[in-house]
Amino acid sequence: MDDRTAAVPFRAARRRRAAAALAGLMLSVGALAACAEGGPTASSPGPASGSAAPGSTGPTASASPSPSDSASAAPSTDPRPSTAPPSASAAPTIPGIAVGEPDPTAPRFPVTGYRVDGGTKLVVSFYGGVCDRYGLKAEEATPGVIRVRVVITEPAPKGQACAALAKPTDVSAQLDKPYHGEAVLDLATGEQVQPVGEPGPR
Repeated sequence: MDDRTAAVPFRAARRRRAAAALAGLMLSVGALAACAEGGPTASSPGPASGSAAPGSTGPTASASPSPSDSASAAPSTDPRPSTAPPSASAAPTIPGIAVGEPDPTAPRFPVTGYRVDGGTKLVVSFYGGVCDRYGLKAEEATPGVIRVRVVITEPAPKGQACAALAKPTDVSAQLDKPYHGEAVLDLATGEQVQPVGEPGPR
C-alpha cells in the first residue's frame, strides 16, 4: 500500500473527530443560550411548594391577628370602682324640696292676726302648744310686703309630759324700718294676714 492509500483512512478519521467536536460545541452553546434566557435549570430550585407565584391570584394563608390588635379591639373594662370625689355643689336636701325652701313636714302655725306696737314692733297671734317656746321670723326684702313665719325656738324637753292642747299665743319681731301699712303675708299658708280686730277675707 502506497502513501496515498494510507492517507485516506487517516483523513477520514480526522473529519469524524472534527464533526464530533463541532456537535459537542453546538450542544454547549445551546445550553448556555437557554440559561441566559432564564429558563429553569436543574441547579436552580423552583418556587417552594405552597407559596404563590408572583402575580398569582390564588388563595393565600391569612395572617393571624397580633395580641396588640386583639387588645385594641376588646372594650376597656376597669373592675376598679370609681374614686372621683362627689361634687361640691351637691348639698344634702330632703327629697322633693329645693335648696333653701322650708321643710313641709315641719310643724306649721298659721297666723290668725297681727298688730304693730310702737311703729316697729310686729306682733302676730296664732295657736300653739303649751310646752314649746316660739319665735317670729319677718322678711322685709320685698317693698310693700312683710313675710312672717312662726317657728319653734325651744322645743319641749324630752320626756316631759305635755297636754295635747293648743292655746292662743302671741310672738313678736322687731322691724328694720317703721311700719307704713305693708301687707303681712303668712308663709305657712301663703295667705295675707288681717290686722287684729278687722274681719278676714270671706
